[in-house]
Amino acid sequence: MSNSPQFSLNMSDNYNLFNQQLNKVNTTNFNFTYNFKRDTKTGLNFDLNFSPQYRLMKSSLERNTNSNGFVFGSNGSVEYFIGKTFKVYTNYSYTYEAGTKAFDQKFEQFLLHPGVSKKFLKNESLMLDFMINDVLDQNKGFSRSASTSIFTQRRYDTIRRYYMLKLSWDFTKMF
Repeated sequence: MSNSPQFSLNMSDNYNLFNQQLNKVNTTNFNFTYNFKRDTKTGLNFDLNFSPQYRLMKSSLERNTNSNGFVFGSNGSVEYFIGKTFKVYTNYSYTYEAGTKAFDQKFEQFLLHPGVSKKFLKNESLMLDFMINDVLDQNKGFSRSASTSIFTQRRYDTIRRYYMLKLSWDFTKMF
């Protein structure tokens, strides 16, 4: 069992000329990350990350449209071993970005990817795995950034829900 808190501060400045005026775009992220983990070969395992942050995006020429706001992210996995060769698991990620002066809409998405896997053969080198990507069908392409003279919010197409059956063989366990 382990846990690890982390604090970080990231800062960047970009300069450019906009309509023959010098523009400075400053981005600062105050971030706290907490990881909680249990890793064994039996029973319940988990690896959970929580990361609240406050993001400041400022432009020296467009002070009224600064994009300051709260951001929260979490991701992780939970798995449960039923016996030595069968496990049920899920991976998840959660993203939240508050509305700002530049972008008044908040963004929120929760992605869940459950699955089951079973090992076969005496040396457990063959594994059958079935998983569902984005079982809640929430995957939306999204990003926010500040660069040169503009704040950008992008929405783009991305792969949404799908199912996958995978058979894998670990050749390193043959000998």
